[in-house]
Parts: sequence; C-alpha cells; structure tokens
Amino acid sequence: MRQKSQTAEDAKFRTALENMRYRSCTLEDIQFLRGRVSANIEGRQSVCDINFRNVSIITARHVNKDAINVLEEQRFASEHNQVLTTFYCEDTVAPIADLDEVKGKRRATKVRLEENIQRILWKQPACSVEKKIPTKLNLCKGLPVMLRDNSATELCMTNGQEGTVYDWVSAVGVYGQLVLDVLFVELKSPPVSVQFEGLPLNVVPILKTANPTWCELPSGKRMHVSRSQVEVTVNYAMTDFASQGKTRVNNVVHLNDTTSHQGYYTALSHSATASGTLILQAFNPSIISDKKCSGALRQEFRDLELLDDITHLQFEGKLPASVIGDTRRTLVRAFRQHKSDSYVPQHVHSAIQWNKKQPYVEPDFNNLDWSIIPTQQVTKFLSDDYVKQMKDKTDSWKTDHIDCSNPVVEPSLLDSHNMERDTADNSCAYDTVITLLYNAWLDKPSSVLAFPELSNNLFPAIAELFDQVNRGQESLTETRDYMRQALCAQRPNEFSYGEYASVSGILDVLFGCTSGQINLSYSCAAGHCTSTLSAPHASFLVSLESTASTSVEAWCSSQGSETRRLCVVCSEGILVKQMYTYPPYFIAFDFVAGAVHIDRKVYLNVHGTDVPYHLKSVIYHGRSHFIGRYIDKRGRIWVYDGMS
Repeated sequence: MRQKSQTAEDAKFRTALENMRYRSCTLEDIQFLRGRVSANIEGRQSVCDINFRNVSIITARHVNKDAINVLEEQRFASEHNQVLTTFYCEDTVAPIADLDEVKGKRRATKVRLEENIQRILWKQPACSVEKKIPTKLNLCKGLPVMLRDNSATELCMTNGQEGTVYDWVSAVGVYGQLVLDVLFVELKSPPVSVQFEGLPLNVVPILKTANPTWCELPSGKRMHVSRSQVEVTVNYAMTDFASQGKTRVNNVVHLNDTTSHQGYYTALSHSATASGTLILQAFNPSIISDKKCSGALRQEFRDLELLDDITHLQFEGKLPASVIGDTRRTLVRAFRQHKSDSYVPQHVHSAIQWNKKQPYVEPDFNNLDWSIIPTQQVTKFLSDDYVKQMKDKTDSWKTDHIDCSNPVVEPSLLDSHNMERDTADNSCAYDTVITLLYNAWLDKPSSVLAFPELSNNLFPAIAELFDQVNRGQESLTETRDYMRQALCAQRPNEFSYGEYASVSGILDVLFGCTSGQINLSYSCAAGHCTSTLSAPHASFLVSLESTASTSVEAWCSSQGSETRRLCVVCSEGILVKQMYTYPPYFIAFDFVAGAVHIDRKVYLNVHGTDVPYHLKSVIYHGRSHFIGRYIDKRGRIWVYDGMS
C-alpha cells in the first residue's frame, strides 16, 4: 500500500492488507473490506461517483477486461458526442511450401492471410491472442488508452504507461479496412516531461509494429501469425498483472474471478488511501481467511524475514563474521546456527512464526560443483529421437487398443459426400457423428427398416434423410444442419448453435431408449438386496467412467458397475447391472478417463441370449478436434478427420 495519509481507516486497511498477504484476515478485516464494496446507499461509495466513474478497473481475467473496455469505450464516445473509429490489424503467415527453402535463413517470406480467415480473426477478442495484441481498436480523441510495449523507455513510452488518444495517422489495408500507421498519445503523469518536435508537451507517437504470436480460432485450433498493429489497449480495465507498480489515488477492483489471496492483495495494495478504494461486487472471504497460506509460500516468507534481519544487522555493523554464504540457503543456515534454530525475528507476523509445533523447515541441500559445459556438448532439452518416440506412442494408441485379429491396410479417407465443415460455428463433433452414422447406415442389413428401441424421433428422421442422400436428393451437409437445429431445439443449453458440443452428448440424445428398454438390477456379490427398477433416463450410450472394466468385453460380460451403497446384510458393495429388454441396433461406449481395450467383437446378453456386436467406429478427441475411424463389412479401416 503506497499510503498518502494515515487516518483510522487507513490503519485498518493497512492491517487488512498485512493479514491478507498471509491469508489470515480476521472478521474485523472482512467487515472493513465489505464496507468498501460499491453500493447506491447514502453514506456509501459507489462506482457512479465522479471520482470512480472513469477509473480503470483492476480485474483478474483478460476476458473481463476486454468486455469492460468494449462497454466503456462506447459510453465514452456517447457522453462526448464522438464516433468510434475502428482500426484493424493485418496478419501474415509463412507459406508452408517455403518452410524448407527458408530454413536456416534469418528471415522467412510472409504472405497475407486469405480474406475469410482474416475476417474470422478480426471477430476474435484480444484475450484469444497469446500476446494479447488486439485484432481491432475502437478509438476516438480523448479516449483513455494504455501502452503495451517498451518502445522507448527513456521517453516514458513503456508498457503500462497510461494516456489518452490525441490523434492518429491511418491508411487503407489490403482488404479495404482502416489500419493505424501512427497513434499519437498524450501521456498521463509521466515521470518526466517529454517533448517531440512539432508535437505538444507529453504527446508521443506510437508506431505500428509486427509481432509473431499465436491466435486461437473459433474452433479451438491455434494459428501462428505475424500481427501488425499499434500496441495499445483501451484503458477502462486492466489485469492485476498489468497493474503492478502503480500507485492509484482512486483504485477500483473487481475480485469475483480472483482465486487466490495473492490476487486480492495485488489488486488492493495499489490503493493510496482507504477512502480511494472501491470493490465492485461482493467477494469470497474464505479466499483471504479461514486457512493459512501454502507451506511453500509460508517458507518463502520466513526466509525473507530472516534475510531482512540479516540485512538490518549488516547495516548496523552487528552481523557476526561467521554468518557468511554464497547463496541464500547457506547464508540463512549460517545465521540460524549462530542464533539457534528456535530464533524468530521480533516483527514476524503471527501467521508465519515457527515453533516446535510448526517448525522452520530447512530444505536439504548440498553444495554443488559448478562447471562450464562446452558448447558442443549442449543438446536440446528434448532430443529429436525422444520426440519421435512419444509421437509414435501416441499414434500407436489408435491401433494398439483395438483388437485387430486380421491384418488391415493403411486407413483410407472416409467418404463424407463433400460435406462442408463449418469452422466458424464449431461443427466438428456433428460432422464426425453424422459421417460415421451415415456409413453405418449404408452397411446395415436390408432387413433393418426401423429402430423401435429408440425413444427419440430424431434418429429415424435422420435415417430417412440418409436414404435421400444416398439417392442424391439431399446433401450430408443439410442432414448435419438438420440434426444440429433439432438438437438445439431439444437441449438449447447443451447444443447452443455455434458453440462447442461433445460427441457423447450428441449420441446420448440420438441413442435415447424408450421407457422400459433398460432396467437396473441392484444386488451385492452374494445376491442379497436384489431389486430391479426401470431406468428413469437411459440411452444406449454406456459410460465406463464408474466401472472397473478394462475392456468393452469385460463390461459386456458383467453389464454393470459398482455403486457407493453397501449391502445391509454383508456390508459388501452394491452392484448395478443394466438389463436390456430388446437388443439395440446401435450401442456406444464413452471412455471418460483411462485407456480401455476396444474389442473387435463382443457379446451382449439379452434374456439369456448372447447377441453379437461388431466394432464399427471409434472417435478420438484432442486439441478441440474430433477424428473418426470406421470399419466396413470387409474389415477395412477408413479415417475421417473433417479436414482432408
């Protein structure tokens, strides 16, 4: 806390911050901080007050910062009768064909993105970019901004410096959009005055720069680009990280998404006074109280207290000559050997004091011999051989966990009828499901005409569309879109259009069974407490998360899983077993965690008859993308990745 005064309120605030640092706030501290929460009540401070209304808000998450800045820049323009002008970034990439040619050279050839990809990136928020460089800047004169680059530290043009928009020089980009060439910013309270020739005092030019960074697409995939943009952000909100080093006369903080006491301390400790501190909403007091800080952090604080004591004695010339050390560990150890292991400096906070019950933990260490390694002996942290081995292990999982008794050829691409993948609307899960189901429908016996075991009318409707696709009267893309719209209508929260969806969620709806198709039988291993109930919500999607089955065949043999209930007779665990009234045509398994052996053929017992089931498809998930493999009637394996 950079105090500017010392009132009774400031003393309480300082005590609360000191306790907060060690996660040991008292009830009095919590009550005091709650009095700093914004409220439209007489006698209380509010964010609507003139001294807080235009103050940049400290928050924990970039997504909150971006949302606040968008709202506040619109408010600023409205209140000052100005129009926001949007300036877009320009992204370039290195063409794949040139990678080998430019390898080893200092600079690679860059090409601009295709217009449709560039426009997708323009819609992404700044928080989706690794270096948080905004895709577009909405600016008007007088708008508060913050510099995000150390372009000229000697001229106060540093990362975190605040200011306002004075003027700009713009140009037209490659796709007809406005781009910034130079932004003139009037610095706010710089450490020293800055004067550029031809510009007013403290007005500095911020030039457009090009920086390599990773961008995230709506599908979750990442793209490496070189982004050209003036590195500033609107300054109505900042993260707690960006706020470090600032003393704020009026300090507005948003603590709802802050998950640690260090985050609370970082945000609140920038206040110059208690009266100038405002908390936007109610906060969680358990984060800054109830428990002690972590053991490692507590040990760090203890070391700092001892080092502070050593420094104080050294300054006063009272440090014994025997207390020496080249490293922190050796110095602290020598000091404790001189004083005694029970010695605690006088002003150590009670939350980190050590005694016999809570001893000072001195880590084991040995004096290490340092040597300079010749350059030719230095190798990469991960060798090429190691990376190749790990990649081979990852790729082999797709076949090693499938029981392939017959040899198969290299997987070929599965025909998806040129289905258009909707990248912007995250259609990956729907694409994979509809493609694999369509091919399974093509391979079904001619005797299978209906699916009476399914309760949802959606799958029979999709099967009719499959028939039209096969006759060329419908496209698979239109069938997929029909399924998406129907799922969104049935479960809008789970299948919101344009949002990510899970394959298991889709199959759970499509394979929902009619009432009475699945019964649950409860009993212990000895046969006590037997009871049978109709499953309230059931589908032919089986989750193996709560089972001990190591393979699909193992589950089919038992068709059950353990529960947390105990038998009242023998105190053994109660097992629940799924009993099928009618053998379904489709049955799916969801491997939530762990590796489960996938058998090529299994038998499901229905009323004492073993019904054979053959493996038709496997869906893998990773990096926000689904890939499917399909096995046709001849045992050939086909692959679908939605991108080839």
